[in-house]
Amino acid sequence: MDADSTYVAAGIGLVVLVLAVLVTVLVVRRGSGRQRSDAATRYLAQPRDIAHLTENPSLVKAKRLGVAVANPGDPIGRYLPGGVMLYGSRDDVHVDIAPPEHRPPIPSRRNY
Repeated sequence: MDADSTYVAAGIGLVVLVLAVLVTVLVVRRGSGRQRSDAATRYLAQPRDIAHLTENPSLVKAKRLGVAVANPGDPIGRYLPGGVMLYGSRDDVHVDIAPPEHRPPIPSRRNY
């Protein structure tokens, strides 16, 4: 009688262990490859909407404006889903609205 209850307890323990491993694997797989961001990320611009702000088009525009080609423009920030750096050209108007602790270390006024 004691041997039967031991096998039952071992079987239940094995089932619980397998379920715990499966849940852990599913949670890890679901979280991998995802960036840490909030729920509003899906409402941000699509890559085609900001393509003109990426490095290569900004370099072409800088060359057209006669600015040093090594400098694509003023850094705006990174596109969150892709991590691509975005630049504003010298021809664009930039308005930075941020609290003092989050303002970029780029001076607002530059001498050209």
